[in-house]
Amino acid sequence: MSVAPVVRRVIVCAKVEVDRAEPGYPYTLRRVLNTIRHSTGQEFPFTYPELWVFAQYVDGAGSHQILLDLVRVDVADETVIRQYRMPPVHMIAGRFFVLSRGYKISDVPFPEPGVYEFRVRCGVNIGVDEIRLERNP
Repeated sequence: MSVAPVVRRVIVCAKVEVDRAEPGYPYTLRRVLNTIRHSTGQEFPFTYPELWVFAQYVDGAGSHQILLDLVRVDVADETVIRQYRMPPVHMIAGRFFVLSRGYKISDVPFPEPGVYEFRVRCGVNIGVDEIRLERNP
């Protein structure tokens, strides 16, 4: 039976490193991001060269497609800026099975300053992290 896993954790950062020598703790997150300050003199739209998204999945079974949505959020509405199709996850049935993944995304578009959510979707399950893009004064 195939069951989509719960997306337990999503974290946006500058880099995700994999250390295969450390069983159980193979991922190191570098420079966890909550704000990006856009350089003075550069105009919008702005393209960030590279971001990483760390995600953890639990309580699933089978293979499942992963989608990552970059969403511009403000008080009145939401706009999906880009959708990324990520490699599928392959879950082993069992309540205590936790799968972690780091996803590199390049050329991340930000049309304007504001709050952006990174939504990792697996079936109907969604995990979210957000960052704020600000202009440097």
